[in-house]
Amino acid sequence: MQCKIIYLKPHSSFRAAMRSDTLWGALCWGMRMLYGKDYLEAFLESYHTRDTDVKPFYISSAFPFLEKNNQRVPFLPPPIRPVEYYKESAGKSYEEEKQQMRRWKTAGDNQWISKVHFEYAFCGITQAPKQLAGNPAIEVRPMTHNTIDRLVGSTLTANNRGQLFHTEERYVLEKERKQNAGLYFLATGNTDLLESVLRLLEHLGIGGDRSIGKGRFDMEWEDFDIHEPSDANGLMALSLYHPNPEELSKLEKSQDPVLNYKTVVRQGWKAAHNKKPVLYFEEGSVIPILSDKEVWGRNAYAGEHEQGHSITQYGHGFMIKVKIPTHEN
Repeated sequence: MQCKIIYLKPHSSFRAAMRSDTLWGALCWGMRMLYGKDYLEAFLESYHTRDTDVKPFYISSAFPFLEKNNQRVPFLPPPIRPVEYYKESAGKSYEEEKQQMRRWKTAGDNQWISKVHFEYAFCGITQAPKQLAGNPAIEVRPMTHNTIDRLVGSTLTANNRGQLFHTEERYVLEKERKQNAGLYFLATGNTDLLESVLRLLEHLGIGGDRSIGKGRFDMEWEDFDIHEPSDANGLMALSLYHPNPEELSKLEKSQDPVLNYKTVVRQGWKAAHNKKPVLYFEEGSVIPILSDKEVWGRNAYAGEHEQGHSITQYGHGFMIKVKIPTHEN
């Protein structure tokens, strides 16, 4: 699979978890600031019809990478595997079983696995990769804040005490602190538009507390290719994935052992109110190959804005083909 990889080198922490819906929402706001409301509406419509001057782009969630001696190593989430993952397959010789188990155990139970180990375990690459030094981590740390009285500019006092609240901040690092670390995400489609908007967000930041420097980054673009096996039996999501009705109907009827997933409900904010909750398949979820189409999932309706327009939440699946071991292969 060929696409673009966008490396984000953080200046500081991120308030937001950089999942595909959050990234896409920030990109839409940046697009409106650059090109105006009408352009943004045409962009949103482009996901439903091709009869627009603006073309869509499709993105993954953000994952960590490590960098040492100017060499970057992207990491991916491991696929969610069947219960029978470690069962022996009937009819295979001892050497075949040993080789297959060696591949599968490459993934282990780590939260992240490097691209080369991912391709070896799930994408049919035959040459065993060298063991890499270092593991990335995204640490979540609580930060304490004062509530400010905007009338006088000092700490808000209630019940004879200051009012404190806590927020979460996310730091991307290498566990042993020996390598540089950052985030990256993948993109296809109208990447020229994506790059122009990201140039703005480099300076503005993504997520909360942007006014004090949070969420800012430097970015670098490269061509990216991940091997997809010719005998693939599944599609793995590298983004949050909201199936369209046709896909959902087929998945509900599927008895394929490859189908393994986790779900998450995402509910953002509009002004001081919640958006409608949206149910997603999480990153790493695997579905059987239902067709050879390139675009999966759909954007979700997440409520109405006070200004009278509907709210759209990103839901397209950024899928790659994988070979998942089951008791049948």
